[in-house]
Amino acid sequence: MRKLRKLLTLKFLEDQQSIENESNISKKRTKMIFTTLFVFFFVWILIYNIGQMSFLGTIRGKNLSEIADKKYKIDSVLEPNRGKIYDRNGNVLADNIESYKLIAVVSDKASEGLEDDAPRKHVVDVSKTAEELSKLINLSKEAIEKILKNDKAYQVEFGSYGKDINVETKRKIEDLKLPGIKFETTTKRYYPNGSLLGNFLGFAQTSSDDSDLIVGKLGIERVFDYYLRGKSGRIVYARDAWGKVVSNIPATEVKPVNGADLYLTIDKNIQGFVDNTLKDIHDKYEPESAFAVVMSAKTGEILGIGQTPAFNPNTKENLDKAWTNAVFNSAVEPGSTMKTFSLAIMMENNIFDPNKYYKSGSYKVYDTTIYDHNKNGWGTISYRHGFQESSNTLMLTMLEQLGRDKFKLGLEKFGFGKKTGSLYENEASGQLAFNNVVSASTSVFGQGSTVTPIQMLQAETAILNEGNMLKPYFVKRIHDNYQNIDVNVGRKEIVGNPISKNTAERVKEELYGVVNGEWSAGGKKYRLDDYVVAGKTGTAEVVNPETGVYYKSTYKVMHSFLGYAPSDNPEIVVYAVIKLPSKKENESYSNSVKELFNPVMQSSLDYLNIKKVNENISKDTYSINNYIGNNINNSINDLSTNTKNIVVLGSGNSVTNQFPSADNIVNKNDKVFLLTEDTQYILPNFKGWSKADVLRYAELANIKISIEGNGYVKEQSILPGKYIKPDEELKLKLS
Repeated sequence: MRKLRKLLTLKFLEDQQSIENESNISKKRTKMIFTTLFVFFFVWILIYNIGQMSFLGTIRGKNLSEIADKKYKIDSVLEPNRGKIYDRNGNVLADNIESYKLIAVVSDKASEGLEDDAPRKHVVDVSKTAEELSKLINLSKEAIEKILKNDKAYQVEFGSYGKDINVETKRKIEDLKLPGIKFETTTKRYYPNGSLLGNFLGFAQTSSDDSDLIVGKLGIERVFDYYLRGKSGRIVYARDAWGKVVSNIPATEVKPVNGADLYLTIDKNIQGFVDNTLKDIHDKYEPESAFAVVMSAKTGEILGIGQTPAFNPNTKENLDKAWTNAVFNSAVEPGSTMKTFSLAIMMENNIFDPNKYYKSGSYKVYDTTIYDHNKNGWGTISYRHGFQESSNTLMLTMLEQLGRDKFKLGLEKFGFGKKTGSLYENEASGQLAFNNVVSASTSVFGQGSTVTPIQMLQAETAILNEGNMLKPYFVKRIHDNYQNIDVNVGRKEIVGNPISKNTAERVKEELYGVVNGEWSAGGKKYRLDDYVVAGKTGTAEVVNPETGVYYKSTYKVMHSFLGYAPSDNPEIVVYAVIKLPSKKENESYSNSVKELFNPVMQSSLDYLNIKKVNENISKDTYSINNYIGNNINNSINDLSTNTKNIVVLGSGNSVTNQFPSADNIVNKNDKVFLLTEDTQYILPNFKGWSKADVLRYAELANIKISIEGNGYVKEQSILPGKYIKPDEELKLKLS
């Protein structure tokens, strides 16, 4: 008890001196005791931490290994090269090119050990550096200063503003000789043809500010990102306290797997016909939108697909106005082109008789009167006459005989109202509007119900393939370069049989009549001199988005033509549409779609070397002979009796190829190409040549070519009479 009292009253701290001074506590003894206690606890904590570090590898709950790794180890992701996108002939549509990432070293440790007069390796003047950089990258001086004042980092980056720096900008920054500013080589997605196919390809770019991985964001790039992206790798290096690599030998390395290459069914030359013609249409009529698609009639392959307005995937110009794809993502009221399939359904159900008569002009559906485009009609006329006139009342007359339920079933068999499954993102399905009698009735002539352009193209294949409906497709193959195999191959695929072979042939006969028949009115403008075209015209009313009802103006419509050629043995289908033109409205109403459809169809058929048909061979035409294997001089002599427009490629002795091919009907003013076995080509004078002739020459000679503009050649980059080297590109300007 006495000891406890002594402890509580601090009597143990008394000594003789403190008692004599009447002080209860000895300062000397107190100091000694507290010093002993401090040393004891310090040693205990030290032993505890050392034990924790030694046996557990942690300190204050943090893993020591992780701390060391962060400070002394570089663990970098190795991004793969994104797969390229090609057309069907191996022309690059999407590529990867070298670009640069801007980096600033902000730690003064980077300059330690340098001589006083040696250039510094870190940013010395933050204000000057920020001011100069702000002139060359899209970032303000204040924002750059904030980034540069990071005193906790060894080096800093500038997010997306410092990425994808081109060579020209890089050189300008390097010329400033700003201390601490350097570049890291990276890659970016590049589209060598600019806006060509922009809305179809979409675009790819780095996934975030702190990543160099290129990811598909829109269109084909997004749909096939899994294949194109590849797999990332990893590399680990050691570094010193200043962040410098201390060894060139990595501790760990897992190489990335590059992405697969995507080959499309698109033909770049046909795509050029589409895009250039659309540009002309846009400049002349300024429509709200327009598009054209070229498809193989026999396989369903998409050969060309374009729209206006379009965006440039390199610059993203117009992206805010044109980010959707009109052919896959939009559902529209098609107008009278829909009568193609309504007619097929009527024929399949034995309703259409070309020689049967009906009263044209108007037709009443409950309390609504529906008129032909000629409101007075043409009197009592035959069904064939009515179809060639694109009569609405004919279609309503037949619908009454068939019944709306059977008609809807027929449309569904053609694939309307559901997606085609063509692999394009956000494909629309359209809607069959059969919720009331009027909309169900107007659907028979293409108003009320909505469809997608890709559905129209798919349905057209049934007419052209004996009733077998083909799925449109645009992927030719996907090639895995790592395994050197094709992991996906596009093929012709039958997805339905909505009509019989007999019905398909009868529909083709009526579509021939729309363009070439006795009563062909609007259709005859689509005739071509060298090929027989068949198809169906369309003029659809368009809903005003502000009022929710159709525009009242005659010119506020959507014009279209869905046609194919040659009519007796269809090779290609072209679907051309122009919506709401705002310039030259009267001329647009009569000719705009003709000015889109005809050049695309003519150029595509010429390019594909489809045999020309001229039923009335005149003195200005002749049938070309087969010259392949013949002596070049003998071939020239024979041709000279019909034409002087002979183009010889190479200086060999015999003909190895020719264009046009044998038995084609050729106009005497058309160029005839003869290819010899010599592969060295002296270039002709291309001035005045058409784009089709230039493309044919380039294909036969197998030379690289780029074309700027439309019309006829006015300039060429390599002078006439000069040899063109195998790796040299010929550049032509047209006007």
